[in-house]
Amino acid sequence: MLLRFGKLHCLGDDLMLLDALGQHVQLNSAMIQQWSRRIQGVGFRRLVTVDIPREPEADFDCRVYDRNGSEVPATFVDLCCAARFLHDKRLTNQPVLQLQTAAGRVTVHVRGDGWIAAAYSGFDEPVTTGLPDAVQYHLELLAHRHGLMLSWQAYDKQLLVWADQAPPHRLHRLFQPVMRKLRGWQLLWLHNSQAECVRVQSWQGEHEPAGHDPARLIANSVRQNMQQAAVQVEWQQDCLLLEFLPQGSMQLFTRAWPVYEGQIRL
Repeated sequence: MLLRFGKLHCLGDDLMLLDALGQHVQLNSAMIQQWSRRIQGVGFRRLVTVDIPREPEADFDCRVYDRNGSEVPATFVDLCCAARFLHDKRLTNQPVLQLQTAAGRVTVHVRGDGWIAAAYSGFDEPVTTGLPDAVQYHLELLAHRHGLMLSWQAYDKQLLVWADQAPPHRLHRLFQPVMRKLRGWQLLWLHNSQAECVRVQSWQGEHEPAGHDPARLIANSVRQNMQQAAVQVEWQQDCLLLEFLPQGSMQLFTRAWPVYEGQIRL
C-alpha cells in the first residue's frame, strides 16, 4: 500500500504531513523513526497528521509526532503547515480554521497573501526551571566582562537569552561555550536590532527537546522586553510577525512553504 504525503518548511523546521481523511493511516513508532531518517527516509523534524475532528466545534484534528515516534504538543509551526497543507490539497477552502490539538483548539487563518496567522487568547506563562550552575556562571561572566545587557529564562530544556548592545555575529562567538554545556537543550538568543525588529538565533543539540513552543516563547520574551504592539522577528532566515492585542491576546504570522509531495510504501 502506498501512502501519500507532503513535505513543508516553516521557520527552519521541515515537517512531513499526512492526510488521514482520504486514506487509512495507522502509525507506529518504528515506522515514524524510519521515515524521519534524512538519507534512507523522508527526513523531517516532526510528523503531522490531519484527520476528522474529535470535537464538533473543530474543523480538523491535528496530531504531531517527533522523530522518535512519540506524540508531542502541536507548535505554531505545526499548525501553520497543517493549514497550508489542507488548502493546497483542497481539503478545505475555508480561510479560518479551528484546529483541534492535544492541548486544545486553535484558530488559524490562511490569508490570501500567503501569510498564515494563529490566534492565541492569552499568554500561558510557562514555568521556569533552573540552569546548570556552570551555565549560570558563564552567562553572568559574559554580561560583566563584555558589558552586555543580558537577561535569561529557562523552560525545561529551552533557554532564552535577551541580549542588547551586541552585534549578532559577536553573540554567536560568545555563546559557543554555553552551547557546549547545553547538550540536549535548545538555546534561543534574541537581539533587538531595530525599534520594531528582533533578530533570533538558535542552536540545539543532537536531540530536540520536547517542551514549549519556541515561537510562543519568543513572543512572550518580546512582550516582556518591548512595548510595541507589532514586532517583526527575523528567525531561521524567515520572518515571524507578532501582534499583541488587548487583554493579553496575540496573533503570530508566518509563511509555510510546500517542498514536494510523494508516496511511501507501508
